[in-house]
Amino acid sequence: MTVQRACGQFSGKLCNARCIKCLRYLTFAGNHAICRSDKRRIVLVHTLSFEDARVLLICAVLALAAAAPQQPEKVIAILKQDFDQQPDGSYVYNYETENGIKAEETGTLKKASGPDSNDVIVAQGGFSYTAPDGTVINLNYIADDENGFKPEGEHLPTPPPIPPAIQKALDYLATLPPPPPSRA
Repeated sequence: MTVQRACGQFSGKLCNARCIKCLRYLTFAGNHAICRSDKRRIVLVHTLSFEDARVLLICAVLALAAAAPQQPEKVIAILKQDFDQQPDGSYVYNYETENGIKAEETGTLKKASGPDSNDVIVAQGGFSYTAPDGTVINLNYIADDENGFKPEGEHLPTPPPIPPAIQKALDYLATLPPPPPSRA
């Protein structure tokens, strides 16, 4: 006997070879269906069509291909690596790789500039690597609580000069006293 269900075809064997006329009387649980009227159980086996099996096979092959290791042509060795962390939170690290990447950073503990602030770490360091076009990129930076992250490097774009009229206005504004605190 074959029982039709909305999600596909099931072939089932009835306990007493009873004919099921309407599926609304069945309760499906896993691979079994139980007839609600007389509590008889039917063992159901789902059959895949050729089209369903083909889609399933394609999905499995794509999943295997995506799970394949994505290694570069060559594993890059780390030539040198040091890390030293102190109990107060300050640290020094540096490393160098086989393909010319170098990095170093020092973090030191400092009192924050705010009146009720905790201590902060000021990080200062730099890194260098070779760009795909062959130029060596060097970047040095400092990161603190007053100015944030400030990078420096020849490859970074430079802002255009401030026009003289704007610079004159900025200089004038810098000479003015601070505004009185507002009452909110």
